[in-house]
Amino acid sequence: MVKATCSSQLLYNALVQAPGGGLASRIFQFQNGSATPLNVGVSAALFPTPSRDGRFITFSGVDPLRPNQASSDLFLFDRGTGRTTTLVDNTALANRDQSITSRQPLFSAMSPNNQLVAVHTIVATISNNGGGTFEHLEMIRADGQGLPQLVEISSGQVANLHRAEFFGISWSPNGVVFATPAAIPIPTLNGQITSLPGIVTYAFNPNVVPFGAWQRSARLSQPTNADGSDNFQIYPAFSPNGQQVAFFNVRASPLLNAPAIATLVVANADGSAASGLTSFPAGLFPGGLTWASDGSLLIYSIGQQASAAVAPGSFNSPHALCRKRRSFALSMSTAAMPSSSPTSMQGSHPQTRSLSSTSRHPPLRISTTVPFA
Repeated sequence: MVKATCSSQLLYNALVQAPGGGLASRIFQFQNGSATPLNVGVSAALFPTPSRDGRFITFSGVDPLRPNQASSDLFLFDRGTGRTTTLVDNTALANRDQSITSRQPLFSAMSPNNQLVAVHTIVATISNNGGGTFEHLEMIRADGQGLPQLVEISSGQVANLHRAEFFGISWSPNGVVFATPAAIPIPTLNGQITSLPGIVTYAFNPNVVPFGAWQRSARLSQPTNADGSDNFQIYPAFSPNGQQVAFFNVRASPLLNAPAIATLVVANADGSAASGLTSFPAGLFPGGLTWASDGSLLIYSIGQQASAAVAPGSFNSPHALCRKRRSFALSMSTAAMPSSSPTSMQGSHPQTRSLSSTSRHPPLRISTTVPFA
């Protein structure tokens, strides 16, 4: 057993019955066997992510004043004051060629000093002739001032069908870099060049004119297609002391015609000495990953794929929180996908087992929280 240093809390999404009928996504806090909804003032709140100190939660959702538009916004909820503010107010744009462009934020992560937010945004254009979708990696100020700074535009959809770039964002504890999956060029089995997501870090370069820019600084993992199967990496998570990084390796068919196989991996913070801890049955796809606040526990989210197609990510994005003394200490986690009813989480419990990562580090315990049945 791992001795608890503070009372564990889980923050997660769940679909619930809306008052007017249909389903709505809500954010819940789960603690001591019961789930409590957080009143964030947004009816469709998705992808909640706490700050490292646990006070703030960034999440995406539908603008309450414009609930029927195609775009969604990025919000900041202050757990101390109970106040929600809009960080990015997106609006669907009508273009001259009659097409419509929308923006939808997904994953986000606040820097350890609570000054910046790295965010993954889907930019989609729809027209009578079809359209296209791109993934944007952007940086914004946590006070909501200024415009989002574009860090990178995805390129994976041109070369593969997985669309897993920027799925999961994790800041190093020192705040110097953050990690996320990004496209890395690789040779295919027949010698052609394609690209697949691998874990990449980004650092700020002040020498870029005129104001500096966030740029790629290191590659922590290597995607491959050497045997004809796509192997790519998603959901990076730096350990609390910054010495290790965990992520999922996903082995999938390039044609999306077979279930994927996910393996939980841990490595040194520079990507060296990577070691697979455990693999999951085919068809179980990861939804998130984190460390416990003392670094002895890995908590992950896993769920059944809706189909054989690889569709990474789910809006069910629980995160582990701990409260210690009068301040919040965060374990940036994602646990197993909850059921549609928050009451069904009552009585749930973690299933835990110990696994050694590498000989250089102490044993890790891997935990998954499963819905109560």
